[in-house]
Amino acid sequence: SITRRCFHNTARAFSGRRSAVNQWHGRGNEPGTVSFIGAPLASGQPIPGVEKAPQAMRDGGIANIIHSLGWDFHDVGDLDVTGAIAAGSAEMVQGVQKCEQLGFANKLVHDAVRGEAAKGNFVLTVGGDHSIG
Repeated sequence: SITRRCFHNTARAFSGRRSAVNQWHGRGNEPGTVSFIGAPLASGQPIPGVEKAPQAMRDGGIANIIHSLGWDFHDVGDLDVTGAIAAGSAEMVQGVQKCEQLGFANKLVHDAVRGEAAKGNFVLTVGGDHSIG
């Protein structure tokens, strides 16, 4: 499938097998663990539905695809981006709409990614919209 090929090519690039990218820091060139983080954020744009992507990937069998490539799969779950957004102001800052809200949501994503990467895992964050940084 296209999802399998995309993940496989990305994983190989990060492991240094087909790319000049630095070696993956997990287990050298061997598959490790993929930490799947759902970031169902849709506040950075007006089109509904993008927040459904993490669950759609799960329903589509992302865990089975990753396992078939020899990797372990750890589903961190969906982050509470709605709660993070609720803590911030929706005002525009220097031309950026919902700047503080999106900043709080991205801080939540950052912390989750950092925690999983610190374990040596390959972190796959699935949004959501383009405001996830």
